[in-house]
Amino acid sequence: MCRIGVFLVAWLLAVPASAQILRGRVVDAVTGEALSTATIQVEGTYRGTIANAEGRFELLMDALPAVVIVRHIGYSMQRVEYQQLPESEPIIKLEPALITLQELVVTDEDPAIRIMREVIERKKQWRNAMRSSEAVAYSRYTVSNDTGIVIIRESVSEAYWDHERGWREVVIGSKQTENADMPLAVPAATSTVNLLDNNVQVFGYEFIGVTHPDALSHYHYRLVGTLLADDTVIYKIAVLPRNRFISAFKGTVFVHGDEYGLLEAELEPSETMYLPMPIRSFKTVFKQQFSTFGGPYWLPVDYRSEATLDLRVSLLLKIPTIKVAQVSRFADYVINADVPEDVYADDNIVQVDTVAVETDSILARDGVAVPLLPEERLAYSQIDSTLDLVEAFEPRGPASFLWRAMADLGSSLVQGSDDAGFLPSWLTVSPRLWFNSVDALYGGANVRIDATGGLDFQGRLGRSTGLRGDEAWHYKALGRLETGENRVLGVDASYGAGSKPRYNSKHMNRWRSSMAMLIGRGDYHDHYRSSGISVGIDVSGHSGKVRARSVFVAEHHSPLQRTTNYDFAGNKDVQRLNVPIGPARHQALSLIIGLGGKPLIGGVGAISFLEVDVEHSLPGSDYEYTRFNLVAEWRQETLLQRRLLPAMLHLRLEVATSGGVLPLQRMHIVEGGGSRSRSFGLLHSHAGYPFEGDAVMALFWDHNFRSLPFELLSLRWFARRGYGIAVFGGHARTWTPQGLTGTDGYHEIGVGLTGILGLFRLNLAKHLSGGLAVTYGFIQIY
Repeated sequence: MCRIGVFLVAWLLAVPASAQILRGRVVDAVTGEALSTATIQVEGTYRGTIANAEGRFELLMDALPAVVIVRHIGYSMQRVEYQQLPESEPIIKLEPALITLQELVVTDEDPAIRIMREVIERKKQWRNAMRSSEAVAYSRYTVSNDTGIVIIRESVSEAYWDHERGWREVVIGSKQTENADMPLAVPAATSTVNLLDNNVQVFGYEFIGVTHPDALSHYHYRLVGTLLADDTVIYKIAVLPRNRFISAFKGTVFVHGDEYGLLEAELEPSETMYLPMPIRSFKTVFKQQFSTFGGPYWLPVDYRSEATLDLRVSLLLKIPTIKVAQVSRFADYVINADVPEDVYADDNIVQVDTVAVETDSILARDGVAVPLLPEERLAYSQIDSTLDLVEAFEPRGPASFLWRAMADLGSSLVQGSDDAGFLPSWLTVSPRLWFNSVDALYGGANVRIDATGGLDFQGRLGRSTGLRGDEAWHYKALGRLETGENRVLGVDASYGAGSKPRYNSKHMNRWRSSMAMLIGRGDYHDHYRSSGISVGIDVSGHSGKVRARSVFVAEHHSPLQRTTNYDFAGNKDVQRLNVPIGPARHQALSLIIGLGGKPLIGGVGAISFLEVDVEHSLPGSDYEYTRFNLVAEWRQETLLQRRLLPAMLHLRLEVATSGGVLPLQRMHIVEGGGSRSRSFGLLHSHAGYPFEGDAVMALFWDHNFRSLPFELLSLRWFARRGYGIAVFGGHARTWTPQGLTGTDGYHEIGVGLTGILGLFRLNLAKHLSGGLAVTYGFIQIY
């Protein structure tokens, strides 16, 4: 535990729970109304707290006598001296400050601009003088639905900041309602923002701070009034963004007229903050107070936020309103001292002192937290572990019964759970089912056994109704061992036999191909039979961004014949004959090296990466070839870079070639699709079977402008609902042996409407030498 935590815990344990705590209430001297968020500080120290919504506060006192300073924007300061703790809770009454109207002088520049220019300049000076800071932070998070509080979580932590190494936080206290099944490391400090920062991170957006060095170019500032309190002028300034496309705030700030520091800010995101579906509306307000504590640095005293989210999956299915409130307080600052090196020993920003947290010795003491409100005290006493968060926000509406049915079905399919009952946790059984022109109807099962120590086994067995004899049976046995820290080394071996697609499709698996065939389309795949063994070994870095895999195969390949033309409509002769593959022995060794994030299926979560695959036939094989394949994807933010989802350019390059005579079952392909569904890396306007070749080259690009086109056209209804516009293109060339389908050059461009129902995308593509095609797919989530 670092030095602040050691001192705080020792001090708290050393005094009785009821001692050295000043409790009181701050109210308006005229109306008697509570003054929430009034600041109460011990004069000459960094010790302080804030009042809750009832005006109540609890302040830990180091020693008595002491002078307490009570402030609230719009009121004169109260300075109260305590020789000893009062017998009853004092009511501190603050007198309203004198409100004056700004004398209007006709100039080209609003006075607020001069004021904020001075604020920005002075902030540069004292910020440059700050090398480090330490503080004790307290935060309370309250989550509610439309009927009341659902969960409360409180945290206390030591917060450290270094101008070169950034933030670190050590959680030293935690408390929550009984249903809060959360990890210990819930931050108290790094979950807040500092509205004085140049760049403020909010919900994945990077907002330009109202005191950013270039803020005058990005904000309109308008002086709306002045207050006179304690012979000090306080300026009230309205803030509005100049540009409707930047991520910026709007609201009000109060500026100290003598020292030109920000006393308080009440800000909310401007209309440029668009959150993806299913969020239909989002409202949040950030409030923060600052103080110098008698020194030269303006430091956060508190942080308060209130957020309301309305989610709707469809007109028939609505999730109850989610309300999240946070109140945080900072105290006991230490400025420009040497920061403990142990907190920077690793890259974890949030760390946990498990001993301090588990003993619950800090938040169990009075005076540490901002006092609870009555409804929060009631929630702590009434909420138990039976209040489930999922149930509290269960969707409502005419289609809610379908949601519950799907949830129940998904729960019942979880193997090894208490609900499943009939299977142990280490055993998983899943069906394997498909239909194609060779197997006809195939049915089987996959059994997986998860042993201890990173070892697991799989067995597959099934039978085809179209094939006869030994060819009708499919089987495979596979074992895999993963070892090393974070499972960075894996070894596997398998033996099996069965039908196999002649080329590996990026988007048309056996199940999708089966559905297309049953509604009257051609079987997307050719098929052949493969039997034999494979042995693989793979290794990856701890981050997974560097990985390599080598595989040895020794197989026997043989041809399979078409056995059925069946589809639901009773069509005849719609299925093509398989490209013939003569009986042959296949032995090869391959090496795959990947750099960057591992690509995900279907373009969802697309990540920049480079992958190189080299395969070489071995002596004893009936084939002699070397096969090279390179795939690279790259993404680049282009516009609206401060937003959660900026405009994004996404590129994919595929280059493949070969030496020797490449067998038909190892041909390279460029795909369109066997259906209207498309994902990134496919040609939209090319339907049917893939282009094949022993060498291919393809380039795919997609520039998603997000909601910017609708914003430019002032169609904010579309922007608020997550719609966007993308333009895309695909270009391909194959060098194809006789008898296969290839292209001397294929070029297309298109436009897509993204964000339909928050998930889908509709595309219109034009083949530059052909017609138009309409496709659909899922949006790409970056």
